[in-house]
Amino acid sequence: MKQTLKIAVAGVGVGVVSLAGVGLASAHGPSGSNSEIRSEIQNRVAEILEIDATDLGDALQKAGKEHKTAERDARLDQSVTDGKITQKEAGEIRDWLDNRPEVLDQLKGNGGQRGAGGGLGIGGLEVRLAELVEDGTITKAEADTALSWSADRPEAMSEIRPERPERGEWEGKRGRGHDLGKERRF
Repeated sequence: MKQTLKIAVAGVGVGVVSLAGVGLASAHGPSGSNSEIRSEIQNRVAEILEIDATDLGDALQKAGKEHKTAERDARLDQSVTDGKITQKEAGEIRDWLDNRPEVLDQLKGNGGQRGAGGGLGIGGLEVRLAELVEDGTITKAEADTALSWSADRPEAMSEIRPERPERGEWEGKRGRGHDLGKERRF
């Protein structure tokens, strides 16, 4: 119980201190990346609580994943309640998302994967995975697994999260209404 309490306090502390640290760092100019600042704060919190920094990081990561899964499940349940999808379709979506290849995490923060459903679109995903294979970050087999998973996207996903258009299909670089090459409409 005492260990659980320490981890809970650490989680809240890291969150609050991270926000304060990022804000402070932003105000004082670039002295390090947000992830470096978070890491320093996490290490300090672990030191204060007298627990291993790796254990704290693992616990925070696990709690974050559990929270994200709970939010996803609540959204799916609400979609069933709203009549957008059936309970069976919600189960298919959960199963599909639970089987998301870890290799897709390589795309985060690198101009890649937006959202669970493969927000790059199949063409964009293929291109990004090919780049990662070429630079040796992932294997061809991992890329093929990710593409196969993406292609198996449950049809019901389009009821709750429609496919996003490819980047070139947007009006302007920032979306509708932001095409500076066209006349403004008032």
